[in-house]
Amino acid sequence: MPVEWPMAGDIIELEGVGKARINPADAQRQAETARVILERLGGQPGVLLADEVGMGKTYVAMAVVASVIASTRRIHCPVVVMVPAGLRQKWQRDWEQFKAHCVRNHALDWVRDEYAHTPTEFFKLLDDRADRRTHLAFITTGCFSRGLNDPWIKLAMIRLARGMTKLGDTQKRRLYRWAADLVRQFSNSRLTEDVIRRLMHSGVLDWKRILVAEKILAGENDDPIPDRLAGDAHRIDWTVLCGILRELPGWRPKYVKPSLRTQVRQRFNDACHNAYRQWLDLVRWRSPLLILDEAHHAKNDSTRLAQLFRQGSEDDVALLKDKFDRMVFLTATPFQLGHQELIRVLRSFVAVRWSSKDAPAGSREEFMTAMIKLERALDRNRLAGRRFDRHWGKLRANMLGGTEREGNEENRVLHWWRRVEAVQTDAWEQRMVRTYQDCTATKKHAEQLLRPWLIRHNRLPLLPGTAIIPRRNVLVGKAIGNSDADDPRQVVEGLPIHGRALLPFLITARAQGQLAQSSGTRA
Repeated sequence: MPVEWPMAGDIIELEGVGKARINPADAQRQAETARVILERLGGQPGVLLADEVGMGKTYVAMAVVASVIASTRRIHCPVVVMVPAGLRQKWQRDWEQFKAHCVRNHALDWVRDEYAHTPTEFFKLLDDRADRRTHLAFITTGCFSRGLNDPWIKLAMIRLARGMTKLGDTQKRRLYRWAADLVRQFSNSRLTEDVIRRLMHSGVLDWKRILVAEKILAGENDDPIPDRLAGDAHRIDWTVLCGILRELPGWRPKYVKPSLRTQVRQRFNDACHNAYRQWLDLVRWRSPLLILDEAHHAKNDSTRLAQLFRQGSEDDVALLKDKFDRMVFLTATPFQLGHQELIRVLRSFVAVRWSSKDAPAGSREEFMTAMIKLERALDRNRLAGRRFDRHWGKLRANMLGGTEREGNEENRVLHWWRRVEAVQTDAWEQRMVRTYQDCTATKKHAEQLLRPWLIRHNRLPLLPGTAIIPRRNVLVGKAIGNSDADDPRQVVEGLPIHGRALLPFLITARAQGQLAQSSGTRA
């Protein structure tokens, strides 16, 4: 069943609502892009927004975020923005700027946003009661790859594992002695053996009351243990951790040899890490939307970011699979990626929730089939381009003809190509036209398959606020040569030395540009 997330156009004004305004045409383009993204997300798992740098991708994404938050306010699940660590504070500042300058009448002041550094901090946000819940959660791309360093989570794992095994009185006393040392709280004088005993005989969701009473935690602190850890404890394999708790040394930690103490800690940490990874995979939570910035970092299957969405092998676990209803990825460099890498980024959308009433149209298998078709279409276009380039590389200056009427190299190439398209005089020209037509046809087919998944806008060719100043100067043919090349004494076979050296390459480059222009594409 498609989701319905309309653009919140009644409150969002991307041109600006105060003195800080942008060009109306840019604002209109950004608003239309946000509308298109929301429309496509209705029935498909994700969209890749690939606007060139400086086109306002962040603000388009925030318009999408605001619209989704407004539409999902009642479901008590936050929208998640995942960004590289170096961009996290910028995104939070930009969100405040967006609310201040792009939202009418402070209409989003009710939205609460928080940053979560680790998965446990993130899950604590999900536990908050409705009147305190977070609507927008910022996390970094390394959040779910961070190890377990929270001492209270480790202590809770001891408590949960202890509940899964039977310990004798001697083993219990050893546990009370060692617990603070195992979780690296040995310098906390308030965490005594008596307090540990009380914690081990209480449910982990009651710990805050005990820790506050003992003045170990402040009352305004969040609960030290997320509800979801207690709720999923029965699904975790505690066998290894239980074995460690049964075999703790009889001496107090400070009297044990340093090497043995280190060994016990290491075994304990490894067991906690194993249980922690199981928990991250098993824990149940939901978010309507993920925004992933710098998505090209997920282009390789071996990276930790990619493995959050895509399984590298049958033994791997995609930790973010089935957690998000939809995804929007941002990148400015999709065409600098090889198309195989672009396909891998798009395949990350396979991780969305296909098991709910809000699932995308079709199935996970049908989505992967669509990606295979797109990949094959791009493969065919690449091979067609290579064949075309191989024939094109045989072009020589004397094949273009040359008359006074035709003028410079640019006009010669254009005149020559028009003639070749109309009438081929030899086998090479026939092959050239066929390979060009094959390129055009495969390109058109690949674009049709790619268009639903990718949106891209390029910057205008002229500088903003001008009608004549180009953003880039394009030098054709001999214009690249230095001034000495114009000296009539420095000529060979009627061409300046630099022009003669560069001409075959430059004619080919310019001819390719003209060829692309004639087919309506960018050179």
